[in-house]
Amino acid sequence: MNQAPNPVLTAREEAAARMLHEAEREHGQLIYGSPMASWGDATEGSRRSKRSIVAKARGSFEDFYAFMTLAERQAGIQVPSVHEDTERVRGHRMQYAIVQHFTQVEDVAD
Repeated sequence: MNQAPNPVLTAREEAAARMLHEAEREHGQLIYGSPMASWGDATEGSRRSKRSIVAKARGSFEDFYAFMTLAERQAGIQVPSVHEDTERVRGHRMQYAIVQHFTQVEDVAD
């Protein structure tokens, strides 16, 4: 099975991918009680997935949302429009905003 290559990320983007993973890990533990591996113990596929999400967040939110819902749309599953105010769209806006924040924040030393 061919795997997609890891996107090339800046150090800030790599940190954002790690933060997304850890946030999902904590959320899963709190809500579902299900353990998830830490970033260091995660599979390469799991890390690649987060890196791809961060790379896609370089563009517009509309492109990001299309990427995040691609599998469902290809399966014929209806997803809310990017312009709808639903929990699903708000969740993806939150992910997008987190990545934008952590990749664009200035260093304290600057």
